[in-house]
Order: sequence, then structure tokens, then C-alpha cells
Amino acid sequence: MNESLAARIAQVRFDSSRLQSGYDMSEVDWFLDQLEEKVRSEEPIEEFLAGAHFRPVKLREGYDIAQVDGFIEEVAALVKLESSAPAATNPTTPGASVPRASQPEAPGVATAPAPARDAPPSVVEEARGPLRRLFGRLGR
Repeated sequence: MNESLAARIAQVRFDSSRLQSGYDMSEVDWFLDQLEEKVRSEEPIEEFLAGAHFRPVKLREGYDIAQVDGFIEEVAALVKLESSAPAATNPTTPGASVPRASQPEAPGVATAPAPARDAPPSVVEEARGPLRRLFGRLGR
């Protein structure tokens, strides 16, 4: 499941909002990079997901708040499902299917620590820059 979840995190796309409030794109991208890294290294991510917080932006492009919150809650539900599944029906076994979490009626606000401004951007951060946001949507 870790590889499939990591791939889902790496491939997720959110709609952008300009005239409405949205989450700061760089903070969400940083959070997703860290989340993917933790999933691939099999670190526990429950606390990281629970501590997510993003700054809302109004006068510049941001990610759709409901979509980001819904995705984080979906990942949290999958992690909870995997940890509570008995060994015989564990979704990480080959051929097992993982049910998708339903979208909540009123998504909570997700939060993540702001990325360190002193650190050089990683390859993943550079790939999620403005060009990827622009050209990444062409394949939809």
C-alpha cells in the first residue's frame, strides 16, 4: 500500500482559485512532498496529517480548500483503515482492494508547517513549481 499511496500523493492535482480563498500553493506542495517521503520511508504519518495547517490566500492563486482538506482526510482514513485491518485482510496484501474514503460533509482545516526559506529547493519542489502547475493540468 505504501507505494500506491505514495504514487497517489505524488499525482494528486487540485483546482486553483483566484477570486476565492485558497490554500497557499507552496505550503501545500511542501506538505505533499514531506508526506510522500514519509510514506515511502514507512514512517508513521498520523500525527503529521493531524498537524497539517495551511495559510489561506485571497489575492493570489491558491489551491481549492475543500479539495485539499478532502484529500488529507482521505489519506488519513486509508491509513486508519490499514492500521485497523486484521493481518488476513490487510489491504497491503497483493490483490486486495482498498476502499476509497468518502468526502466529508464539512471538511476541517488542514495545517502544515511553513517550509524553511533558508533550505535550497529539492528536485520535487522545483518540479511542482509554476510550470508544472501550468503544464500539469494539460493532461487532465
